Amino acid sequence: MKVGIVQNKIGDNLLKNIQRAKELGKILIDQGAEYIVFPELFQCPYEDSYIKDFANKDEGRTFDMLRELARSGVYVIGGTFPELRGKDIYNTSYVFNPKGEVIGHHDKNYLYTFKIPGKIDYDEGNIFTPGHGFSTFETEDGIFGLGICFDIRFPFPFEKMAMEGAKVIFLPGAFHHKVAKAHWELVLRARAVDNQVFMVGVSPAKGEGPSKNYYGHSLVVDPWANVISAFGFFEEIGIVNIDVNEVDQGRKELHIFKRKQADYKARS
Repeated sequence: MKVGIVQNKIGDNLLKNIQRAKELGKILIDQGAEYIVFPELFQCPYEDSYIKDFANKDEGRTFDMLRELARSGVYVIGGTFPELRGKDIYNTSYVFNPKGEVIGHHDKNYLYTFKIPGKIDYDEGNIFTPGHGFSTFETEDGIFGLGICFDIRFPFPFEKMAMEGAKVIFLPGAFHHKVAKAHWELVLRARAVDNQVFMVGVSPAKGEGPSKNYYGHSLVVDPWANVISAFGFFEEIGIVNIDVNEVDQGRKELHIFKRKQADYKARS
């Protein structure tokens, strides 16, 4: 399966961000991508004022763009965007099939907090409502999982998705550079080797202004925890070939998953 990764730069204009993401997605489709994956908050800067403003102004534009892109004949894992539902805002992701139908959906469960006394005090719970639970989705290539950024800090949901058949797990994320250098690759490789799955972590590009703290470095990790594709800091796109058969082969050789299955059944 050919997975197209969009690591786009995010500015302070909603419509321009949506249009730029669409343009990059179309380039990947023209290059032969079968799946397109966007980063977390790919059309909105990661600041509460922008999140609230863009959620109110979006009015379905982002959802419609992602659906239209999928109708070009690809699967789209729509990164995340701030979605207004009633009075609540969710950090949400939709997955579309080539007909433009929603086949997967996840709201970020674990909301990010980062506090350094006297320097940084940020809590996503002040702007976002948390989601509940994790689920998988299926295509002709297999079963896939989906998490969002801070979700990856909590191993059990990723194990659960693997137990439900996921062989590739997508993770739109927007790690702050202060923690990403030490943790971004580490946690993606850990979840990959823990569950003997491919992990696809897709991040926004480093830029100016509201994009200055993004780390970029989108990664694809194989079931042996080898990094098979790595981007840099800045705006970039590319296609990665993933052979899901490597998951079964790896599990035959190293019996982690088989033993996890027995433990999982005992706990259930």
